[in-house]
Amino acid sequence: MLTDSTKSTLSILTRAWGQSIAEFSSSGPLTRLTAPFADGDNTVSVESTLGFRDSGRAWIDYVLVSFSSKSATQLSGVSRVYSEADTINTGARVRHDSNAFTM
Repeated sequence: MLTDSTKSTLSILTRAWGQSIAEFSSSGPLTRLTAPFADGDNTVSVESTLGFRDSGRAWIDYVLVSFSSKSATQLSGVSRVYSEADTINTGARVRHDSNAFTM
């Protein structure tokens, strides 16, 4: 029988493995929000930032954002580049904008 901590660890490892595979695909790194992202938020909480650049741009659903730094599970220094001021719910797809460049 699996304990909650074993399930949690297995879930994290499965996500990390999937994101590693995505890094080699044409779509680039992909993760999901672990908390809602609202207008004015400057931090984005995600399952993992594996494969994301240290700074750059990302798409959160249909919202393009820039970020200045990252940790294992957060993008920080976030500002919306283009979008409506909608709140995006937990579970939304987050992908690195591989067409963007950073200075």
